[in-house]
Formats: sequence, C-alpha cells, structure tokens
Amino acid sequence: KVVQGDLGGAPEAALAARAMYAVEVAATRPSWADWRPGDTHFVSPEAMMQAVWRRPDVVALQNLKECLDFSASSWIGLFARLGGADLLLQALLVHLEAVEEGQQAAQEPLGAALAALAAFLTGSAGMEVASRAPAVVEGLARTVAAATGRRRWQ
Repeated sequence: KVVQGDLGGAPEAALAARAMYAVEVAATRPSWADWRPGDTHFVSPEAMMQAVWRRPDVVALQNLKECLDFSASSWIGLFARLGGADLLLQALLVHLEAVEEGQQAAQEPLGAALAALAAFLTGSAGMEVASRAPAVVEGLARTVAAATGRRRWQ
C-alpha cells in the first residue's frame, strides 16, 4: 500500500517529482514562471529579513510591508518566531533617531518602517509578539510622540 506522499521511502524522489512538476507547469504556462527581483510573492521570511537587515531603506521596508499584508498567517508566524518584531523595531528606531537629529531624508524610511510595523501588528501573530515585547510598544510610542511634537515618552 502506498501512502499519499510516500514514494517508497525516498524523500529525494518526492522532492524531485515536485520539482519536475514545477518545471512542467512553468513550461506549459510561462506566466507562472514570470518572476522579477522585486516580486515578493515567493520570498521567504528569512530572505525578506536579510534584505531589511542589509539595508533598511524605503524599498526593503515597503516590500516587507507587502509581504506582511498579503502573506499567509504561517509566513507571518515564522517571521515573528525568527525575530521579525525586533528587526522592525530596530529599523523604526534607526530612522526615528535620524529624524530626531534633523535628517529630513529619514522621514520617508521612517514612514515605511511604521507602515510595515502596522501591517505586522494587525495580524494575530504580530499582536501576540507585541503583547510579550514591551520594546515594540515603546518604540511605537516614541515614534508617535516624535511625530506629534512630544520629545519624551514616559
């Protein structure tokens, strides 16, 4: 008896079969293989985090927001377990400090970081992480205080 997904105990054979299926589908429907570097549909949470870690600019933060807005809850859950909240907070604070120092060019990346954090916090995985991480709430409060003209958050 063959169990679904069991190809005689050879996981490599199952992986090869899936890969060949993907190749055949892409050959039959070329639009399915139309992937561009800016496309975030197939980006893993790890790859997206690395992109933001390397360069937390507007483009990387907007791409992250798109992933957080449209990815499955499993993607967002993995992002959270890998420390995504800390990464978002660090990006937010870097740009907030630059704005507080008078660097007007940091306004746009700060807005992108806030939008990405808001996208993260609207999901249940993000809210769960934020409820256990006071630093996320503090960073958000500091940003709101800076945006409204209050320089101190207590």
